[in-house]
Amino acid sequence: QIWDVVRIARWRVEAAGTVIFDEGSVGSAVYVVANGEVMVTRGGAVLNTLGTGECFGEIAFFDEEWPVRSATVMAKTALVLIEIDGQSLRQASEGLQIAFSRALTKTLISRLRHADQRLLEALRMGITLLMGKLDSDAQPKQ
Repeated sequence: QIWDVVRIARWRVEAAGTVIFDEGSVGSAVYVVANGEVMVTRGGAVLNTLGTGECFGEIAFFDEEWPVRSATVMAKTALVLIEIDGQSLRQASEGLQIAFSRALTKTLISRLRHADQRLLEALRMGITLLMGKLDSDAQPKQ
């Protein structure tokens, strides 16, 4: 399986500030950060910073019917990436496809849990702020 990966992968070296792909662009390649960090944004808001050993691009890879990037990814530091073409991965050996699908699914689950936690924290903060405003509005005016 390792030789399948070597055959379909491409190494990229990028400078800090280089956009790897833009939100809304079409593409199904999956990327692994070999060295450095990338920043993931959506609508201008920072969603995450990913470092060495982490991957991105898995959502568009899994969504074969609409392989559109859900976020912008930019090199935060000098970067070495492993780019794996989505179509080549789909044509690779069954064992490699299964291994990648399992690894990418684990990544998606972890990110979903992290997003749920951040959403819960934001909701709690919003409720706390709202309650504070309601309390201050309820105070008699002097």
